[in-house]
Amino acid sequence: MAVSSVATVFYAPRLSRLLSDFYGNVWWPGHRILHGAAGFPDTHSAWPPPATATFAPLALLPEWAAVFLWVAGSVAAFGWALWLVGCRDWRAYAVGLASPPVLCCLVLGNMTLLLVAGVAVVWVCRDRRPVLAGSALGAMILLKLWLWPVVVFLLLTRRLRAALSSAVWVGVGTLVWWLVSRDTLYGYHDVTTRAVEGFAQLGMGIVSIVVNDGGSLRTAQALAFVAGLGVLAIAWRASADLTRFTLCLAAGLVASPIVWTHYYAILFVPIALRSPRLSGVWLVPYITIGALLWPTIRLEFIVASAACLAAVAIVCIHVARPNAPHKARQRAVPAPAGQ
Repeated sequence: MAVSSVATVFYAPRLSRLLSDFYGNVWWPGHRILHGAAGFPDTHSAWPPPATATFAPLALLPEWAAVFLWVAGSVAAFGWALWLVGCRDWRAYAVGLASPPVLCCLVLGNMTLLLVAGVAVVWVCRDRRPVLAGSALGAMILLKLWLWPVVVFLLLTRRLRAALSSAVWVGVGTLVWWLVSRDTLYGYHDVTTRAVEGFAQLGMGIVSIVVNDGGSLRTAQALAFVAGLGVLAIAWRASADLTRFTLCLAAGLVASPIVWTHYYAILFVPIALRSPRLSGVWLVPYITIGALLWPTIRLEFIVASAACLAAVAIVCIHVARPNAPHKARQRAVPAPAGQ
């Protein structure tokens, strides 16, 4: 944990500004909207317009209050997610909060920890409240498209009401987006394309490995997508719900054209589900620490990306592993007299 914290301190000053995601995608876009300097939603944000529009009201608060609410809300969302899936070990909470992906979330001020809470809601409510589970998933997909493979989990496990609810949420959200700002909807593909072209080498996934190794961006994206489909095929062959759920989350991480370090915070949901008490698997996300050391050459990006993908693989294998039988020591019981 100490190494992770030191790496974050080293990483933070290299950013143009602490909480850069919060300021660039929530605070300043909200102010531009409120003061009429930008349309609604603001097209200068790197986040999808539904995300910018959702969090824009924070700009109504004083800056210190908005920052406090955002950071405290992110920490609370992560803690609530672990609590929701049954983790009660305070040591696990401490290890999770000090991990590189979670610290990266807090340093940048992005919304990934809110997504972690949403993923926990999907799992917990998948049977008893399928509409709520599907609605939470649909809202998250509108905020971050890379979570779409979780819909495949709902389909594979025949939770059709939840899958339908997520589709309805995505459809309604897209319709509202179209009604409010058709230009940003039609131009969103171009925005994402420019983002991938500009940041593909800096990510922490398959696309980064291929591009930094000299491959073309189109080839890298195709390989990542095929790899994601391969992970979904494994999920289709799996039998346990938790294994399928974890593999579908992994498919999103593998197939995404841009994967940042904080995306891997999502791994703590299946980790907590499989091991609600602190164990060695809670340290697996610490493998992603190489990304916080700010790689500068292609080989460093390749190694850091491979380490992140290895963390995903280890978590998937751990979740899929059958429970080891508890071997209790049994004392020999003497036979009754006369036998």
